[in-house]
Amino acid sequence: MDNQPEEQPQQHFDGATAKYRCPHCNAEYDENVAQPGDWVECTNCKQGFTFTRSTEVKDPVEVICTHCKKSNIISKSRSGQKVICQHCRQPFRVPMGTIDKISCGCLVIIILAVAAGIFFGVKSCNNRAPETVEEEPIVVKSQTLSKFEAAKKAHRNAWNGSNVHLVKYIKSLMNDPDSFKHEGSWWIESTNPDADFYTVKMIFFGKNAFNATIKQIVIAKIGFDGTIIEVKNVAP
Repeated sequence: MDNQPEEQPQQHFDGATAKYRCPHCNAEYDENVAQPGDWVECTNCKQGFTFTRSTEVKDPVEVICTHCKKSNIISKSRSGQKVICQHCRQPFRVPMGTIDKISCGCLVIIILAVAAGIFFGVKSCNNRAPETVEEEPIVVKSQTLSKFEAAKKAHRNAWNGSNVHLVKYIKSLMNDPDSFKHEGSWWIESTNPDADFYTVKMIFFGKNAFNATIKQIVIAKIGFDGTIIEVKNVAP
């Protein structure tokens, strides 16, 4: 197999080497996992995000780690789910109903405003003559998946997120196929709309000719029909 560039798996790194993190759950990734600007899927929370150095969190709220008792800023969409502590790197569950007070106040105001609008609207409508309302045609949006999404749905192992065609290909080249252990996979869609392939970066473990278990990283170009076009090794 040759050397190539592109996608990554679930790993945890210490604060000295981690330069990127998921804006949804704080899981950190080493800088050689993907290229800045790539759209990747977090192996911890399975949410997609753009791989950048930014540490901004969507809809931020403050929660306290149950292990080290330190403050963490996470997305409030993670309420009731597990996240990674930014300080001790231990997983903990965000309390249900985590939401900032300002949002609660705004929500109450909106509800009261809507209720008042309905009340006065109904009252004024009772004094008006009935009007003829023309119904607008219902437009049904297409639910057709893109070629990439369709291929991902068809080629993805639902249990561990690996690409079934790439795993089969890798095992066919191994001295001991039974020693294969999938560590993580990242799926990357080509920015070229005319491309007939997508890219998968996979990390796995396996035994070499000396019966020693080693870690390997491969990057593969795979056709939408599952054909392995190119596979390259990347130094772990």
